[in-house]
Amino acid sequence: MMGIRIYEKPILSITGLEMIRGDWSNIAKNLQKEVTLAILNEEPENRVCRIIDSMMSKTIFNELPTDDIVITQRIKDTIESYKTPVIDKKTGERKLKANGEPYKKAIPQHVKVAELMRDSGEEVVPGMLIEYIFDEEKGPVPLSMYSGVYDKEIYWNRKIFPPTYRVLTAAFGTKDFSTHYTVKKKKIKMDEELSKWITS
Repeated sequence: MMGIRIYEKPILSITGLEMIRGDWSNIAKNLQKEVTLAILNEEPENRVCRIIDSMMSKTIFNELPTDDIVITQRIKDTIESYKTPVIDKKTGERKLKANGEPYKKAIPQHVKVAELMRDSGEEVVPGMLIEYIFDEEKGPVPLSMYSGVYDKEIYWNRKIFPPTYRVLTAAFGTKDFSTHYTVKKKKIKMDEELSKWITS
C-alpha cells in the first residue's frame, strides 16, 4: 500500500513507493522522488510535467549515466532452480502444451544475466546481488558486457516512468499521462534526426 505521512516537524515518511526500494534504478527512484516532492509542495501541473519532459528527453538522447540505470536484484537460489517446469495444480503433474512439450516458467531477467555471468567464468552463488543494464542490442547484460548504449524504449516505458506514473494518477486522478509519456523507437529516431539537424 502506498502512503505518505507528514509529521508536525518537517519529517517526511514514505512507504510503498519505489524510491525506497532497492530493485529499481537510481534514475527511476530519483524521478519519482522529484515529482512527489513537487506535488507535495503544490507546484503547478505544468511544472511537474516539465520535470518529466526533461528526464524523458535525457533518456531518449542516451544522456543517462551508467550508474543511474543499473538495476540490482538478488538471486535467491541456484540458476537451475528457476528453470523448473510448470506443475498443474489439479493433477500435480507437469503442465503440457498442445504439442506435448512441457510449459516452463518465465526466467527472470536478473537470472538470465546471472547465467551469462556464469558462462563467462564468473562465480554466481545464491544470495548474490546481480547488477545489469538493458543494452540496446544485447538485451539485459551484466555491466562487463554493456556496449554503452542502453535500450531507451525499455528503460523509459518499463524501468523509469511507471513508478512516477503511479504518483501522477494518485495526484491528478483520471487524467491520462501514459499516451504522452510513451517512448517508441519511431519517436526516438525522429527526435535524434531533429537533434542532428538543429546542431548541424
